[in-house]
Amino acid sequence: MSETAASIALGTALGDYSRVSNALSEWTGQQVGHVPVKVLGGPNDLVQILANLEGWQRIGAEVLLLYGAGLIREATKDHWRALAPRLRAAPAALRDKFLRLVDELEKAKKAKQDFKLSIGLIEPSFDPKQRTDRVFLMDLSPEELARHLYIFSHCAKPVREWLSEVYRRADRGQVFVKMGITDEGTLDIALIPGYGNAKLPAGVCRKVFDAQGHLLEEQTAGE
Repeated sequence: MSETAASIALGTALGDYSRVSNALSEWTGQQVGHVPVKVLGGPNDLVQILANLEGWQRIGAEVLLLYGAGLIREATKDHWRALAPRLRAAPAALRDKFLRLVDELEKAKKAKQDFKLSIGLIEPSFDPKQRTDRVFLMDLSPEELARHLYIFSHCAKPVREWLSEVYRRADRGQVFVKMGITDEGTLDIALIPGYGNAKLPAGVCRKVFDAQGHLLEEQTAGE
């Protein structure tokens, strides 16, 4: 549960990531709240860019201002790499705010050997350790960060609807969620058995969405 009602928040466990939070706030023009992530015995050097549906709409709009129209029609990693000239041509004030966020994330990654960045919804979150139901980013280049943010902004609503349904019918800890954005530009979400569970409950256990948030594929447990 977040500490504030802000539509955009930063999830952290240990460490001071106020510079990242400030950069995210400056870029989006929104107050950034904080979601405390449970400290574990393993790596705790993490930053999670989280938002509710309103916040994700704002983030998607900010990416659109930087890169221009037509982004969603071709969401592959290779295509977005080719969009670098668009960022250089964006209004300086907008571009500099986004690049400051990228720079602060890069600095955090260099300072912490086990640093991990992920994005996701403020709620629902069903993992008591708050490390699943997130999309992790390994490449923190401007284009990959923008691509992930933009795709997730379009998928946030159907993701929230499905996960809310999953969490209503499952006991806490019975299932976890693994999410990832592929190089082809799809969002792949799979349920995995929780603590001490050998199998998933009956029902849909995997969904794949395109970059516009449209369902491409779903799989039922046991298939």
